Amino acid sequence: MPKWWIRSRNLFAVFCEESDLESLLHRVDWVRQLVSLFDSQEVSVRTAAWQAFDIFVKSVPKDEELHPPSLSLFLVSQMAAYAIGNLVEQTEESATKPFMVPFTRPLICVATQATTHLPGVKTAIFSALASMLERIPGHIKLFFPQLWRMFVKTVSDASSTVVQTRAADALGILMHSQPRVDPVVMELIAGVRASEETAASFVLALRTL
Repeated sequence: MPKWWIRSRNLFAVFCEESDLESLLHRVDWVRQLVSLFDSQEVSVRTAAWQAFDIFVKSVPKDEELHPPSLSLFLVSQMAAYAIGNLVEQTEESATKPFMVPFTRPLICVATQATTHLPGVKTAIFSALASMLERIPGHIKLFFPQLWRMFVKTVSDASSTVVQTRAADALGILMHSQPRVDPVVMELIAGVRASEETAASFVLALRTL
């Protein structure tokens, strides 16, 4: 299997670099296949998938990009989110930099659709975002304000204690990269006072800071 994937990667690279065929309709499928391999137990397979994804992203015209809504449709998947988190944990920081913005934006988009997706999907997304914040915070600094608001809002979501806990943990990791934590502390204290139903989750979030 590893040798087969390396040969496939080489063929895919040639296609991306040389082909003039319209590929817009197939991009999400390609992303789905490549990201699913990021979680492979074989280092050579992960490396081949990563190299193929790199070549693919570079081949996309700058005026087209990888459209976030299209990626969001794929990322409504626990497997995809956990695979991205594992990739971040297993890959050199410098190698992940070109891909974190294209991945982070749709992850946030999916996670903020509160009434659409199951708790398991959100849990996986927050786990992936926590890995990013812990390992490569500088690569996703652009999203810090959005992440802050999303995590605090999710802490008050009483629909799933597991999701609340993941959001609280991720918020605590995010605060390690912030120069001041006073504003979020005040916001969390206000949350404790506002509702007995979610007070415990706000207290948990405070403990992570």
